[in-house]
Amino acid sequence: MIALVAIPAGIIADKVGLKRAIGIGAIIACIGAVLKGTSSSYSTLLIFSIVFGLGMGFTFANLPKLARSCSSIQ
Repeated sequence: MIALVAIPAGIIADKVGLKRAIGIGAIIACIGAVLKGTSSSYSTLLIFSIVFGLGMGFTFANLPKLARSCSSIQ
């Protein structure tokens, strides 16, 4: 799921900002995690796992950009 979301997440991060895109991904991942914990059937667990994967894709795809922007060149 991370590989499918990486390119759109990078484009969205360029448009709305890096920290905001990571924040959106973290919120989506948290919502997916809570919903996964409350799922009562296999089908809902699968759907909520996809939601969680989308959030993690947004977050992990943009973390290298954040690390690069926070580090200094020496």
